[in-house]
Parts: sequence; C-alpha cells; structure tokens
Amino acid sequence: MTQGQLDEYRALAEKHSTERSGVIVLELLDEVVRLRHLWDRNEVRRGVVSDESLMSFGEFRGERMADVPEDYLCWWIRRNNRDALKIDAEFATAPANYIAQGKLKLYDYIQRRIKQEAAETLNETMSDEEVVAYFRANGFPNATLERAQPAPGGTAGPPEGLPAGEAGELHDSGGGADDDREPDPY
Repeated sequence: MTQGQLDEYRALAEKHSTERSGVIVLELLDEVVRLRHLWDRNEVRRGVVSDESLMSFGEFRGERMADVPEDYLCWWIRRNNRDALKIDAEFATAPANYIAQGKLKLYDYIQRRIKQEAAETLNETMSDEEVVAYFRANGFPNATLERAQPAPGGTAGPPEGLPAGEAGELHDSGGGADDDREPDPY
C-alpha cells in the first residue's frame, strides 16, 4: 500500500469519523503507520534495501521500493556506475561516502530486482532475441546468450523437461554496470 493510498483511506475515514467504522479504520491506519515506522527503522539499522524499504530520494521519495516503477529504477541504474559508487563509498569523505554506500545498496537491490523479474519473464517463453534485448535495455549492455553444446553423438537442444528458453545461459561479457570482479592488480 502506497503512502498516497494511505492518505486516501485516511481522508475517507475522517469523513466518517462520527461512525464506529470510521473510527476503527482511523485506528488501523495509525497502526499501519506505526508498524511501518518500526520496520523502516529496523531496515535502516540492518542496512538492507528490500521491496519494503522506502525510496530515500527523487520523485518517488517515501514510496516503498515495490511501488517504485521499474522504468524509473532502470533509468536510475543507467545513470549510475557501480564501480564509481563503490569507490566513493570506500574513499570519499563524510557525508559523501555515506550517501554512496546507500546508493550502492540501492544499485544492488535494483540489479537483483531486474534479474528476478527477467527470470520470471523468461518463463513466459520469450525468443532468444527478446531475452538479450531485455537484458541489454536493463543495465547489461554486453549481454549474450550462449547455447549448451551438444554432447558427442547427442543433439543440440534443451535438457529434457526444460523449455527451450531456459536451455541457454545469459552472460555479460564485462564492462557493464554489474561487473563485480576485482580489477587485476598488475
């Protein structure tokens, strides 16, 4: 439930505050707000970003991450570089390092969410070209699809019981925003 929906319910309940049902709804809304505050405080302490976390900046500030549109998250991730955020998080002075740490956690959350949604989309039988285009549009510019090679004497194709769309492995050849590998020190 978004903050906007809570506000709408509160306005409606306040119109009926003289009735018992309006009073009950107002009490329930107060409890929802109280529990959300406790949840948010606990998540801040744990330093985790999840679907229930609040967006801390921008157009959707104060909205649950689950309620932030995917196109906005994809836009944000394309405008931020994970490596630069990581450097700022480790070496920038306060408060810039604190801000970068939060953005780095948000970046990782968005990547997980995109991968999860892509996995769900793959189950909807997309063509190979559509799968690669989807990943390229969502932060993996060098994505390619590699098909499993047939065993000697065998035939190419998906293993038994797997749909054709799940037989290959999706790879990002590097240089993209999600490259977590440590640079070669030499």
